[in-house]
Amino acid sequence: MGTLQQLFKHGLCCAGLGIAMAAQAGHIQTIDCNIDAYNLTGSTANDFDIQLSGVTADDIRQVFLRPAQYFPDVSVSTESYGALIHYSGREIASGDSVHIGYEIYPAGPWGTIDQYWSLDGARLGGPEFLCRQPTDRLDGRVTNTSAGDVWIRRRVQYQAGAVDLADDLVRSSSFFAAAQLIDTDPIQLLQNQSTDYRFADLGGGSYTMIYEVCSDARCGNVTQTVFSSLFYVPEPGVLGLAGLGLLLLAASRPPRQR
Repeated sequence: MGTLQQLFKHGLCCAGLGIAMAAQAGHIQTIDCNIDAYNLTGSTANDFDIQLSGVTADDIRQVFLRPAQYFPDVSVSTESYGALIHYSGREIASGDSVHIGYEIYPAGPWGTIDQYWSLDGARLGGPEFLCRQPTDRLDGRVTNTSAGDVWIRRRVQYQAGAVDLADDLVRSSSFFAAAQLIDTDPIQLLQNQSTDYRFADLGGGSYTMIYEVCSDARCGNVTQTVFSSLFYVPEPGVLGLAGLGLLLLAASRPPRQR
């Protein structure tokens, strides 16, 4: 069994149940958020906005603009509520997708207030699943904040160095292909229902989770992909649980619906 396969154990429990695990002292240095955003508004859009709390424009270290699947123009401004990232310069037809990405440094407390498509400044609506502040590097949660039922399919990855997501869309990237699939069967989430995950404590490095949001039980129709990664730096001289050879992840599923 390979290292990645050893990382995971699976179990069923009610939504919201976490698995306690001691964590190595240190700090989260950066947070990377990447979203494959699908325009499901029914109209062509040419802008995409992300509103973040707890940060200013100076905390947004980079945004992603390179290949054809990105918006060509972006501005980052400090607002009364935090920071606004404004993407523009390309028309996205209804049903098409674009890659949205940014990095927060230093990674203090923050949150996503809203994200939405617009056409020449007129708001159209937007993807309902957001990048979120993790409780710590080992813990995370996906909550269905949409208006209806969805299915979630998760992948996770750990690596000692920083993450480089160089491809166009998350789902077409080599990183996505290499990440460990932990949901062979997609998880159904009702509105406001959550599913939890827990990484192994492998010390310093990048802890990444990718999840696809689907409108059907087989994930034949993916409506959004969210990539969230953090880079963790341990305190000097502190031995983490990785030094003890602990390899564990416990993933919880909500109760099956009848």
